Parts: sequence; structure tokens; C-alpha cells
Amino acid sequence: MDISKAPNPRKLQLCRTYLMNGFAFLPFVWAINVCWFFDEAFRKPPYPEQSQIKRYVIYSAIGTVLWLIALTTWIIIFQTNRADWGATADYMSFINLAALNVHTIYKYLDPSIILTYDINERHVLDKLKDPLIKYS
Repeated sequence: MDISKAPNPRKLQLCRTYLMNGFAFLPFVWAINVCWFFDEAFRKPPYPEQSQIKRYVIYSAIGTVLWLIALTTWIIIFQTNRADWGATADYMSFINLAALNVHTIYKYLDPSIILTYDINERHVLDKLKDPLIKYS
């Protein structure tokens, strides 16, 4: 989208819309708002709507930075403390590997590549020979 061809009131409306949409937990929209309207706010010759656009771009930049700080902080905290949190962290994970049982994991493997296994898991290997399971 080329915003340079849009009239100034439309630019102001679009910039405000992106700012408000960012408050719906969409910080990426704020980043786009900063990228698209930075030149309009700070590099173009002055026009009546420019002061409002400048304010919206600054608010969007602040929101983007705050979200990046919060997200980075959460990632660092979660990655460093995940093992200590036990089941709580497992429930927060997108892929819950702790909830998978041995059969679930082995059913996707080709039995010929399974070289070592516990004697108690022999029944799992017997289930792998089920003709209904397709291997790729």
C-alpha cells in the first residue's frame, strides 16, 4: 500500500486505526504503524494532520518497545525456570512432551531403527507390528 498517494485526513485515520488495533494485543500492528508512518510524521514538510500522526507514531513505537521488553523477559524467565516449575510449565508448553507415552512416540518410528529398548517396553514393539499402522 502506497500511503503517499492518500490524502492527509485518510493518513491520519489509518494511523489512528493501527494505533487502536495494537491495543487488542497485536503489537505487530504498532510496529507496522511505526514503519509506514515514520516518514510522514518526521520527514515530510509540515501539514495540519502531521502533529497527530507524529503522536500516534510515537505511541506505537513505545507500545512496540514495551511489548518486546515484556515478551523477551517472559521468554528468558520461562526458559530458565521451566524445569523447576514441573507440571505447571508442562501445561504452559505448546507441545507437551511430558504427556506423551512411549507408544505415542514409537508409533511414528520405523521399528527397524529402534535398536535399544527396555524389556518392559516389549509390548510397545509388538503393537508396532500392527498392520493398521502405516510407516513412511
